[in-house]
Amino acid sequence: MQLIRDKKREDRLMKNLKHKPLEGVHLTSLCSCLRAAYYDQVDPLPPRKRMLLYWIIGTMFQRKFYQKQNSNKELACPIGDGFIYTTPDNIKEQADFKTTRKFVQSELPEYWWPQVAFYAWWNGVTKWKVDIVYIGSSYPKKKDIPAWAPTEDDDCRAPNLICYTVQFEDEEIEEYVNFVLDRAEELQQYLSEWGRFVDGYGKVCVPPMEQSFKCGECSYAFQCNLGE
Repeated sequence: MQLIRDKKREDRLMKNLKHKPLEGVHLTSLCSCLRAAYYDQVDPLPPRKRMLLYWIIGTMFQRKFYQKQNSNKELACPIGDGFIYTTPDNIKEQADFKTTRKFVQSELPEYWWPQVAFYAWWNGVTKWKVDIVYIGSSYPKKKDIPAWAPTEDDDCRAPNLICYTVQFEDEEIEEYVNFVLDRAEELQQYLSEWGRFVDGYGKVCVPPMEQSFKCGECSYAFQCNLGE
């Protein structure tokens, strides 16, 4: 018996996964890495294989959970001379859908907060639901298991669905929205300098490096040090 890997078939099946590049500056990009958002505008690359597969997994879960409530329509928020594009997952139920490999307990990942707050602000409310499917393969340590988990098997082992409602104070919404708007303005400044160099050292004028766990999966990782 032989087990033979079929790379040609893998490549053909991956080509069936359509990924439409985002038009304009997207909210998700502003909430994570500004340098990646910059490259998305000036020299976009398709997502890596793993990220594309994770995106497909999340899309499939989202369609099944939300069904007819799944809006996923691109909305344009006018900002200065341009727009910030957003794609709320479920406007009717005021909810956003996430998949994650990292177990989420009392705190959302840092870059989720401004995105969720922006959705709430855009819709004139102060709370927004976040529905999370945990698809991680690692088992959480005992110290990371929240008090509300009845047993380790019930809530802490993947796959699992955890739902939250995020309630913001007015000041928090204002702070997060200003954070997004400031980053949009900063990105536009860098884009206006595209193709120029600084200080005569031949360094490309790009936003500062923002290291995170996403760096290992980023399509631009190989060129990220060009601006350092």
